[in-house]
Amino acid sequence: PEGRGGRVAMLIGAALILTGLLVAGLLLAGGDASDDEAGPGPGRSDGPSQRDDEDGEDGEGGGDQDGGDSGAGDGFTRAQAGGVALPVPEGWEEGDMDGGVSVTTSGGYPCPVDPELDCVDAGVFLIGVPDVSGVTPEQLALGDIAGNERDSYGPDSYGGIADSREQVSERVTVAGQEGYRVRTRVTTEVGTEAYVESVAFRAPDGSDTLLLLRIGGDIGPDAPEPDVLDRFVQDARVVAAGPGTEV
Repeated sequence: PEGRGGRVAMLIGAALILTGLLVAGLLLAGGDASDDEAGPGPGRSDGPSQRDDEDGEDGEGGGDQDGGDSGAGDGFTRAQAGGVALPVPEGWEEGDMDGGVSVTTSGGYPCPVDPELDCVDAGVFLIGVPDVSGVTPEQLALGDIAGNERDSYGPDSYGGIADSREQVSERVTVAGQEGYRVRTRVTTEVGTEAYVESVAFRAPDGSDTLLLLRIGGDIGPDAPEPDVLDRFVQDARVVAAGPGTEV
């Protein structure tokens, strides 16, 4: 029920990138992702936690990430993907993520199903999905949302998804680029309620890459309000523009 204040376990690193690439591949093939095809769940040891201080001081992302170092600072991530950096609101921190950008709420907590796993109130991840000729941002966002739900609130951490209801499905502009967003409100098997959102848009750096922005946030007294989650869509910053960029 609302107010239980569970923690969202978000998939990061190679597993998240694999999921994004898999979604794109399935779209190109005209197929749909099944539960078994969605990639590793967030409760596995390959990356639910965003708080690995050994990889970066105070959990901040380093400049040697595959996603690139934007050097943005001033309330934005140092890492970037496709020429885009994300805002870092007060009470959030940038994490290390190979090939992309991650921002989560500060502080880790035991996941409801497996207390040995580290979960957070909310997390946002940006990755590039190359080789998606013919796939539109709308197709990618719509094709990713179910996998995003599973990866964010999977069986190892929250028992899986018991109910999902669409809240928003609309065209949107992100970093000056036309895109598409889908937001759902989910209830997990352990009773946690949360918002999950998939947003897809063209990279502004001229790389002909689609960017996939995955957002997840609990609903509860300790969790960020929806308007804070909206900032990652509204305030994403272009740090490396290319041909065709609309700013």
